[in-house]
Amino acid sequence: AMDAKLLADIPAAALQRRKTASLKAAEKKLPSPTSSPSHCSEADFELERRHGIQNQEAIDVVVSGTIQGARFEVAEPEVSWNGGLLIYAHGFRPRGHGLKVELRIDKGSCYRRLLDEGWIVAATSYRREGVILVDAMRDILNLREYVCSRYGEPREVIIEGQSMGGGIATLFAEEQHLVLWKRKFTGKEEKLEPGKHQKSLISGILAVGAALMWRQDAITEEEKKLKFTNVPKIPVLYLTNDSELGPIQKYVQKCREERTRISDDTPLPAIWTVARAGHNWTNQEERYRAVKSLCLWIKFGTFITARNLDGTIPTKLRESTAEFDPGELLDGKAANNSLNRVATGRVDRIKASGTIVTTFVQPDLKRLGLRLGSSFKAEVNGHNVSNVILDEYPFVRAKKGTWVAMFEPEEGLMLLSILGPYDNNTPADIVGRARAGDAVKIESFLPITTISSGKRGGKRSTSRLILQKAALLKGLNTTRCNE
Repeated sequence: AMDAKLLADIPAAALQRRKTASLKAAEKKLPSPTSSPSHCSEADFELERRHGIQNQEAIDVVVSGTIQGARFEVAEPEVSWNGGLLIYAHGFRPRGHGLKVELRIDKGSCYRRLLDEGWIVAATSYRREGVILVDAMRDILNLREYVCSRYGEPREVIIEGQSMGGGIATLFAEEQHLVLWKRKFTGKEEKLEPGKHQKSLISGILAVGAALMWRQDAITEEEKKLKFTNVPKIPVLYLTNDSELGPIQKYVQKCREERTRISDDTPLPAIWTVARAGHNWTNQEERYRAVKSLCLWIKFGTFITARNLDGTIPTKLRESTAEFDPGELLDGKAANNSLNRVATGRVDRIKASGTIVTTFVQPDLKRLGLRLGSSFKAEVNGHNVSNVILDEYPFVRAKKGTWVAMFEPEEGLMLLSILGPYDNNTPADIVGRARAGDAVKIESFLPITTISSGKRGGKRSTSRLILQKAALLKGLNTTRCNE
């Protein structure tokens, strides 16, 4: 179950642990396929490469490759496979970003916990960027069949879709993928009988921040024919921020009306609300809890937890690791009496969208005197970004196309990104293809605003400047500063 290349890449200290894992893998009888899945030609399928990824003390075994132009990754559990398969369906990505697989399996993540429990976790990049629906469904079906050809038929299959991926997952719940499944093997357009193959294909759906509407001018003619039937056949759990509940509630209400009209006993979707403004603004603990509750729903055939629930779990903030230097400026000038201060941190990771996740936390920026709407300078990987706006959803302080900083809900880390859609160059590309571990510096520049002396045209006095500087350093509200 282990090949020579993987063994060569593993540190000596971890070999014994991997030998144990290899025996467990052998017990699972994981095959090593030498041909493409049955529905793909050799030209459409690139044999996967198996590689080890260092993760804390363990080595994660990840299988990757390409099927019909879509890249994929499959993470294998180190323990015996429990028969569970989760496929991640990502959201919209602008053209020019490249086909990237987003599969977070680092310590503490939702998928890491599932792997530790014996799940197989997989993800696809889809075969192209932009708005993609039908082809994305094909790529997910291809990935599912690949997993089956390698490991055997899963006991249950869950699709977790985010944003556009949540809309794609909803189409799966309505069994709109069955026409693709039928056409793939028979070439016929007829849809399969309702419920047929349902259990063997998809068991349940977790839709996070689902986008149930898409621009008609951005989709293909084939995709324009797609219409929601409002009759999901399998359990669907929507995990949605309270700022985006409207479209989800509207869909569930239509499902309720359609269910009454056709006298059908199909399950109504559940809505779990996250009391946090944003889009897909959820943390790993919230997603893990939703996955496990969905599993119970699938297993017992009834939603035994709650159909409407507050799914919010408070963010566990990471400890600050920033280093502060009140005298240093990025341009090398002395601080003098200005209120410039500098903090140094690191790049924690880069998201598939190119957003830079730093190690700075909210107390770090408060210590620099920064608050919502404040602007500051940043330096990433030796590249300067002159004007970054600290903002939060719905981002009314920053303008489209400008750099923006915000705090993510997982560990409260500061993100650096560009507001609005951006093509070709991602934020990470612009600053020299930033990667995890790169140094990040932020410089707060708090300009001393003019304080009226009470006389029209009066000048600022030294005492007022001193008072305002002292107030800023103490973190007080300095919108007005009285003598």
